[in-house]
Parts: sequence; structure tokens; C-alpha cells
Amino acid sequence: MANSYRMKELPCDHEATLPHPHDDRDALTAQPRTSRFARDEEHYQLIAKVLLACEINSWTIGIPWTFLRPEIKSLNSQYQPPVEEFLREALCVVHTRVLQSYAEDLETLPFDQQGARQLGVEISSFWGRYLSPVIGALVVLLLAAMATYTASSRIYLALFIAFLSGAVVFWILQLRVGDFSRRRSFHTLLCKEILRRQGLDTGPFRGIRMFT
Repeated sequence: MANSYRMKELPCDHEATLPHPHDDRDALTAQPRTSRFARDEEHYQLIAKVLLACEINSWTIGIPWTFLRPEIKSLNSQYQPPVEEFLREALCVVHTRVLQSYAEDLETLPFDQQGARQLGVEISSFWGRYLSPVIGALVVLLLAAMATYTASSRIYLALFIAFLSGAVVFWILQLRVGDFSRRRSFHTLLCKEILRRQGLDTGPFRGIRMFT
């Protein structure tokens, strides 16, 4: 007598759907993509700090004379001239692609406080930006007043020439500390490093082409 077996019926959810094949792929790639973006953001912050350290220690980069920020004290203590060599060593862990992206942002982001904030190089303090123009103008004002008064002994003429000279010097120096001039000097410094990595530079720190 043949034995007959009956399969046990299992409850079925008719609203259930099978996972799409792309869901697994997205789950696998989401973590590396997120990690890459986080790493790029960290590198952006590092680039900003290195540029600020270069600005503190070099008269040709950014604002000639400004205050040292607390967040770059440790990095600033490692500074050794020349500035190009310091930048090369400090940014050796940063991918060339990220350097190029940051250099493009220096050109394309608005030349205002918001753009500087996105780049991590914002200067919110008045004295942090205009300290060097004010000091330069005062020094020229005093020297011009002393020289003019010594030559002519006319106090009003000395004061006029002194204030005129101080105003001219302040106007010239405030152009130097503006967002456009400041970011242009950052951009020039970064582009030198990018060209060095690509083997296209012509300076004393000429490099071998790096496919990074």
C-alpha cells in the first residue's frame, strides 16, 4: 500500500516582494563611498590648515601679518622654510585629485565670507584681516609727518602729507588682504604642488610625474 505524503502548507504573504538585485550592490558600495567622502572632507580640512600655516609664516601667502589660530598651533610649530617644501611634506597624504578639487573651489566659490567658510580659511575678526594695513599706514603716517615737519617746520603741511601717505598705504595694503588676492595666492601655491606631482614644474623642487 503506497504511502501518500501531503506537504504542509505554509502561510504566504502576498504583499511581500523579493529584494531587487541592485539593493545588495548598493549596500555593498554605500560604505566605501561614504568613507571616501569622509576622507576627502578630512583632507579638505587639512589643506585649509596647511594654507593657514603658510599664511602665518610667509609674507607672500595670504595676509602678510595676521594672528595665529589655535587650531593650527601644532601644525605651525612644524613649519620649516621654504613654504613650498613645507606644503609638500604636510600634504603628502592628500590625493592629487583632492588638491585639484580644492584649487577649483578656490576659483569658483564666491569671494566672500561664505565662500571662505566653505574652504575652511574664513577670517571673522576685523583685526585678523586688517592688522597689517593699519600698522603699515600708521608707520608711514608717523615717518611722513616727522620727515615733512623736519624739512619745512610747518605742522599743517606735515599732517596733511602724513595722513595722505597713510591713506594711500592703507588702500594699497587692504587690496592685498582682500578675499580675491588672498585666495589667488593660495591657488598659486597649490597649483605649484599639483604641477610638481605631475612632473610639469620648473622650480627647484621639481618632481617625478605621479599618477594619483
